[in-house]
Amino acid sequence: MFTLAITAACAGTPEEPKSGHVTLEGQDPRILIHDGSGPAMQALLLGQLVYNASTKCLAVEASGQPDSPVALVWPPETRPIIKDGRRGVILRYKELALLEGTEVRIGGGFVDWVKHPPPGWTPPDACIAESSNAAIFQVNPISPVS
Repeated sequence: MFTLAITAACAGTPEEPKSGHVTLEGQDPRILIHDGSGPAMQALLLGQLVYNASTKCLAVEASGQPDSPVALVWPPETRPIIKDGRRGVILRYKELALLEGTEVRIGGGFVDWVKHPPPGWTPPDACIAESSNAAIFQVNPISPVS
């Protein structure tokens, strides 16, 4: 099994998000993008990147919690891809591809956008199931760890 480690990167002082908007990008797969990096969050999400064929969205099946996929909100310049028949994302650093089925360690933090939504936030029903109790993980600007 291939394991990829990803950590949060932080340089200089933390910035406030540019405008806090979250958008849905792509057709298949579809991913959520947050338009500002915000303060550096340093939680670690461990699990497997999974693809939901009915919603066409990517999530992480967290270790020990296979029935509760965690919705991911990626940093700017992350793009959805299909490579070798597998769906995933291309990270802006080093054009690294993360594909469904990959074991991942992602830096960032859980956000409660139901109680404290960013300006203009409307949860995309397709990628965030039952938004009242959905687990949402905002991925920090990232770089792979070798």
